[in-house]
Formats: sequence, C-alpha cells, structure tokens
Amino acid sequence: YFLRRKRETEACKIAEIFKYMAFNHKELRGFIIKLLGMIGCVAMKSKQTQLGLQCTDSIISTLHNLETEDKEIETTALDNLQELASMAGRMRDEAAFNAVISKVTVHYATEKVVLVGRRLEAFLLDLMFIAADRRYVNSLPMLRWISLRLVRNASTSREEQKQFLLEWS
Repeated sequence: YFLRRKRETEACKIAEIFKYMAFNHKELRGFIIKLLGMIGCVAMKSKQTQLGLQCTDSIISTLHNLETEDKEIETTALDNLQELASMAGRMRDEAAFNAVISKVTVHYATEKVVLVGRRLEAFLLDLMFIAADRRYVNSLPMLRWISLRLVRNASTSREEQKQFLLEWS
C-alpha cells in the first residue's frame, strides 16, 4: 500500500519490521528474503531508492544470523541482492548500485565463512559486468575486494577459485 502510494517513509518503517520477523521466525527466512527482494526491486524501479536500500539492509541483517546448514537461505539472499543491484543498474542509479555492493562488502568483511562460494562467484561476476558496462568505476574496488576475499577463503575449493579467476579476468 505505502509503496504504491509513494509514501516511502512509512514503507521503510514496515520494511524494518521484516528484520525482526526473520530473526525470530527461522522457518520464514527464505520467504521473507524473497518478499524483501520483490519489494526492493519494485521500489528501485519506481525511484524509491530509500525503500530499496532498506530492503537490502533487512536482507543483509538476515545473513548475519545464518548457521552452517543455512546454505539455501544464503543463496536466496544473494539472488535477491543481485536483483536489487541489477535493478539499480538498469535504472542507472549508480549511488544505489554502489550502496548495495557496499552493504554486501561490509557483510563479507565481518563474516569468516562463505557458505555458498559458487553462488557468490556468480553474484560477483554479474555485478562486475554491470559495473563495467555502466562504467561505475567507484564500485569496482569493492567488487575486487569481495573477489579477493572469496578467492582467499578456505571454504572455496581450488577448482572453484581457478574457475572464478578465469572468468573474472
């Protein structure tokens, strides 16, 4: 309702509630992340960037509470974060694109383990393509940093690292 009525401030307050719902209801995390991704993409498309970034924050906060068996949730989160960043790129909103990448960078700077290395590789390759295509040079150092973090991570195999570096170059 608030999204359609272009009442972004109220919609952001509602999106904030999803953080607590995902934290308290582990069985609903996947659904909540998908819902936040959809709302965030619609918000980005309708130039309600603040709401799109609030949805991004809520997805990222859900990632902080994952355990080793939550690979599917991390995959869902990366899928939706990729869609949010892609939508910002399609709308030619470099600031929003950089903000999504920055939030992902901060998350992986604090996390020691990458649960889904192959999915993160696909995420990075897609966003690198968008950044290079749109000439978003400010986002490239952040993408490079996450890429180096991924390559140096013990949870990714040598073969995965090699494959990623070949595609990245």
